[in-house]
Amino acid sequence: MTWADVCRRVARDIQKIDDTKPRLGSDGKGWTRQALARHLRIQEAYELRSTQLQAEKTRTDRNPRRNHDPEVVVLRRERDAIRQENEELRRKLAAYEERFSILTYNKALGAQSEEEMARPLPKKFDRQGRT
Repeated sequence: MTWADVCRRVARDIQKIDDTKPRLGSDGKGWTRQALARHLRIQEAYELRSTQLQAEKTRTDRNPRRNHDPEVVVLRRERDAIRQENEELRRKLAAYEERFSILTYNKALGAQSEEEMARPLPKKFDRQGRT
């Protein structure tokens, strides 16, 4: 929030209250910070809004999930779907590696039939091929 934003907001709000003519500062150009700071309600409103903006920025910086921008929401959904798919593919890959280890081990022992190839590995088996 810049000073120019504050001046525009004050001018707009004053215009809503007294619609007879636009009001400006004593120099005809606008208000100074000091002139507005003399008004307790304006100063309190400015401080409140500054605090709210800072809290919102801190909250979204710390926890981006609070950012409700539609584009961000869509990108987050896509990212989550990709992560889920990656986890599923990792599980499948681990299952295929296990299956390949079983087939390789049983073939090395001379298995010929499908039943012989599908026999589970011995309980004491390390991946180096020693039992």
